[in-house]
Order: sequence, then structure tokens, then C-alpha cells
Amino acid sequence: MYATATEVKQNFGKYLSLAQKESVLITKNGHVVAELSEPRRREGTATHALWGEL
Repeated sequence: MYATATEVKQNFGKYLSLAQKESVLITKNGHVVAELSEPRRREGTATHALWGEL
């Protein structure tokens, strides 16, 4: 889905909810400047970070 930066700014909560279902491409002056999407989980990140400390 595409949305303008102004639209996202004015309705951030709406787009935050939508981002859980699909990526929202944010445009400014007709160009994509950002993407709002659900975070991608990386399994074992904390374990790998701590491994070097042991």
C-alpha cells in the first residue's frame, strides 16, 4: 500500500495497524522515502550476542 507522508503523519495509528498486515510505502513528492512494516524476528540474536561475552 502507498500513502503520502502527510497522510501517515495525520493518521499514524491507522497506518501502524495496517503495517501489521502489509507493508506501507510512504511517499513524499511522488517518491518512496520510507517503508512501515512489521518487524522481522531474528531467532537467537540475544544468544549470539551473549556468546562472545562468555
